[in-house]
Amino acid sequence: MTKIRQAELLEGGCLDIEKLLDIADRPTLFSSGAPFWNDPYLSEQLLAAHLDQETDAASRRIPTVQRTVDWIVSQARGRLLPKGSILDLGCGPGLHSQRFANLGLKVVGVDLSQRSLQYARREAQQHGLDICYICCDYTALQVKRQFDAICLIYCDLGALTDQERDQLLQIVQSALVPGGYFFFDVHTKRRRSHTADASWEVSEGGFWHCGPHLLLTKHFDYGDGVFLDQYVVINSDAKATVYRIWERTYNPATATDLLQRNGLQVEGMFGDLQGTPLQQDSECLGVIARKPSG
Repeated sequence: MTKIRQAELLEGGCLDIEKLLDIADRPTLFSSGAPFWNDPYLSEQLLAAHLDQETDAASRRIPTVQRTVDWIVSQARGRLLPKGSILDLGCGPGLHSQRFANLGLKVVGVDLSQRSLQYARREAQQHGLDICYICCDYTALQVKRQFDAICLIYCDLGALTDQERDQLLQIVQSALVPGGYFFFDVHTKRRRSHTADASWEVSEGGFWHCGPHLLLTKHFDYGDGVFLDQYVVINSDAKATVYRIWERTYNPATATDLLQRNGLQVEGMFGDLQGTPLQQDSECLGVIARKPSG
């Protein structure tokens, strides 16, 4: 039942197990779940996770964010400094955008979460930073200017469907100046080697729901480096909501092929976006790509 986002599981006072099994079953490739970026409760939880300095659950912690910004600028120093421009895709609450702006760069941040952008705008205003924030789906972004660099940080590229990913890369290609840089990271298959198949949890309230609920978590391997994390939330009224987070993993060969097919050339590959050398057991692949100059 791939199109189910919310379903009633109570029939005649009894839990409909067959319907629950149908909901929790393996969906078709890249089928969507319930949206959550602007859900009143979940968007608040996401913002809190972005800002939480005890975990890297939504954004990496501030010391890592600062090292990432410094490394990106060092790699594109000739293009970005002193007053180059950068497009920060999936900017969330502006943790990277703000630090790029602190270095004197002209920054545009794009994100789908209105709540995260409200926070980002307040922070920019309080610190006297002129950052342009746009609330939209960056796979449908209409770019009216070109940038010296574009970044997509925290492995967002892997969360897109293949169609969305290709659309985004075409946007990146057209939005870069000739010779401009594209920095992004993706997970490798190594990260999925220790993922449990399924689990369940009863909670008084948590990330996915504010009140008492049952959370059924299941992970699916679709082969070809594609994985799904599916979360079925059943509330106290026996209503089920399905959330799905897709991920395509990459290795140097598949990432290179993808970029070349979209008119971009690889400049370097690392174990992250801080310049860590890429190893066989690296769980992350950090990539520097460029738009050809000619």
